[in-house]
Amino acid sequence: MTIPGRELTGTIKFAMQATKDLKLSDSVSHQSEVEKLGAELGHEVSKILTSKKNKDLFEALTLFWKQNGLGDIAITQADTLLVRLSDCYDCKGSGDGGQPAPCAFKRSLLESVFRDSLGADTIIEELECCKSGGTACLFRLRLS
Repeated sequence: MTIPGRELTGTIKFAMQATKDLKLSDSVSHQSEVEKLGAELGHEVSKILTSKKNKDLFEALTLFWKQNGLGDIAITQADTLLVRLSDCYDCKGSGDGGQPAPCAFKRSLLESVFRDSLGADTIIEELECCKSGGTACLFRLRLS
């Protein structure tokens, strides 16, 4: 089943807001569920992004993220891919620190998008988090 674009965006925003309020340090099962939800929605996003070439995929994902009010995304490629999310829908006005829930969700979502779209195993590691005082959420993506 494919979720239509507007419904998908609404679901992503709802999940971002809901995970923002979770205290994942209290429960490993909540963390796992948040990651599963992110992965499932990432699969749906990858269905919308039709291009399979890296540059086109990056441009399509950047456009999807921005047009749907999810924040800003910048993807750079050197030895590894760096994905920088700033002005995120779920981080706006926060700064309470110590809540990894939104980034666990976003990490899983991005991992699924890249895995599905590029047809390669991906590992995403969070390097910086706006919820923990960083200027943005910064992820390193490794393809195998």
